[in-house]
Amino acid sequence: MVDQVNRQEPYVENSFEVKCSKHIRWNYIYIHLQEDSQDVLKCQDCIIEEQLSTENLIQIYKILESKENTIFKNWPPFESSKKKQLYEDICKETNKNNGIDILQAQLESYFKDLQERVIEKIQSTFKKLASQMNEVILSESQILNIYNQVSQKEELKNVISSFTQNKQEKINLLQNIITNKIKQTNVNTEIFINAIHDLQVNKPVFSLKTAQTIKQRVLNMIDLIEVYEAYPQIQLDLTNSNSRQQSIQLFQRTVDDKVKIIIDLIANKSNFCSNEFISEIEQTLKENKFIFQNLSFDNIYLQGCYPIDFSLLKDTQIQDLGLLKDVICSSEQKYQSHQLPLNKLSQDMQPISFQILQFIQKNSSFSQVYQQQFENLLLKYPIFDEIVEDPMQVIPLKFELSERENKQHANIIQNDFKSWVFQLNQNAYCQAYIPFTIDNNLKYIARIRCQSQRQDHIWVGLVPAQDRNTLLIYEQNVISFRYNSKTYNKVKEVVKGKSLHTFSHIEELEIHFCVKDKYFACTDFSNYQNLNKTSQEYSQLFDTNKEYNLAFLMYHQNSRIQLTFFQAVDQFPVI
Repeated sequence: MVDQVNRQEPYVENSFEVKCSKHIRWNYIYIHLQEDSQDVLKCQDCIIEEQLSTENLIQIYKILESKENTIFKNWPPFESSKKKQLYEDICKETNKNNGIDILQAQLESYFKDLQERVIEKIQSTFKKLASQMNEVILSESQILNIYNQVSQKEELKNVISSFTQNKQEKINLLQNIITNKIKQTNVNTEIFINAIHDLQVNKPVFSLKTAQTIKQRVLNMIDLIEVYEAYPQIQLDLTNSNSRQQSIQLFQRTVDDKVKIIIDLIANKSNFCSNEFISEIEQTLKENKFIFQNLSFDNIYLQGCYPIDFSLLKDTQIQDLGLLKDVICSSEQKYQSHQLPLNKLSQDMQPISFQILQFIQKNSSFSQVYQQQFENLLLKYPIFDEIVEDPMQVIPLKFELSERENKQHANIIQNDFKSWVFQLNQNAYCQAYIPFTIDNNLKYIARIRCQSQRQDHIWVGLVPAQDRNTLLIYEQNVISFRYNSKTYNKVKEVVKGKSLHTFSHIEELEIHFCVKDKYFACTDFSNYQNLNKTSQEYSQLFDTNKEYNLAFLMYHQNSRIQLTFFQAVDQFPVI
């Protein structure tokens, strides 16, 4: 039964004072929502007479009093099967705006908390850096303290101030001070050389460059703050839901593609990054995906070049590639150092490869172009040649720790590639050596890789075998090279390039030495751009009557040394 308006129901006054054309006693109070209705406006008698359902009626006063947030249950028209749900959804979504005060309060609280925490963090960091600056200033004042102590200024001042009393005694005191200081000239010199060096090495360089970069990044990150999960800088057509969804999906796909490119580059197996590190990087990039909006990936690779995919290779195969790199660099250096005809060079340095090449030239119908390509390949990659070594000169690349008081702070381990590594667990002078007695008549080449936050406290040198548990490499009577420092360093004569001690980091160091020839030199492997050796003044340190071990000394925690190559050779490469 249709709902009907009862004539006795309370009548709501409204400002629409228009009389019904059929029932002039009553004003119009409803709009009839039917397109076939003869009269859209209805009074209460019209509704009773025509038996109209309230589902198709809307009160005029409600329209007149409607506000921005007024929702009519039966207007605008919807499909019958969906109109109830749509009405409920519209009411639900629009009612959310009623809590705007709560949202604004949450937003205000968020930014207030952010401001307080940022200010607190800035103040904390400022205090820490100011404290560090004071420590640097104090370390600079230590030089003055040492000078005042060594120069005995106060004693001189006291003697001169009371010179008129016991004049002869004061003259004797002055003479004693002067005589003692002259005798201590070498000691004074060493004290100040070491003090100034330590200050220069340890003193950080003040620079706001990194701080300015971080400040700009912080400001940029603040600009990215959003309280709605939206995609900024995307123009969405709100009247076209398909277009909006496609735009979001396109943006998401583009960002994900960029993240994948970066992760693929980092995760390249040749970089040996751990899965934990890669996962953390990927998560961080995804959390900050909007930074890629204005970052172009069009020129990410060099023209015509693409990353080599090592994903199908085993770890041992990648290790072999690293060794092949060393062979190629070493071979190229050898070729550049000899002024021989190409065929003679091939025959002397790659006998097996040269024989194969001769066989192909005499017994095949390959074109001249192909033969030339094959020759170049054999020159570059001497894969068929074997290095014939004297069994007596196969040197084990394993360390042993010197028996000293700090031995417990170091250990010898094997890395993932079964190579032996000498490493420190905490700050302490610890020494290790190769348990192989050097033949003083032979020439040797050794290569080491060092990992340390500071390389200035790393030494390599020759220690007499009988003293390897008592002498430290930096002592005066030991032949040694010190990284990143010219003090306690006997390899300072520049033969080619620059002084190696000026380099803050050397990825791999190659050492050449021969006790009989009184020769000890270091160069940067595999570039060979710089060569330093011991000068003539240290020639007396080479004693052919002594037996020597190749030894290493470190100080800083987490420092590591790996011996990658140790071989007796006929001649040193020409550098």
